[in-house]
Amino acid sequence: MNRDRMRAVMLAVPVLWGVVFIGVERVLRQLDAFQLVAIRFTMISALFGLLMVFTPSLRPRLDRRGWLSIAAISVLGVPAAQLTVV
Repeated sequence: MNRDRMRAVMLAVPVLWGVVFIGVERVLRQLDAFQLVAIRFTMISALFGLLMVFTPSLRPRLDRRGWLSIAAISVLGVPAAQLTVV
């Protein structure tokens, strides 16, 4: 990755992160925190699912225990982390 592209990415990350809080504040006027987390979780799960289906090189190579760990973290950890943001 060239220098200009790296700078753009480094600038985009905090800008996008900051916009999340503004968006959450506005959406919470219409939805409660659990609904918002459920919507975000569903959208991201679908996106990652599509990426894994259509881009085999992105699929992690895990054994059964690794997949069970990923599933547990996804179901428990991601919503819990999102609730703290929301």
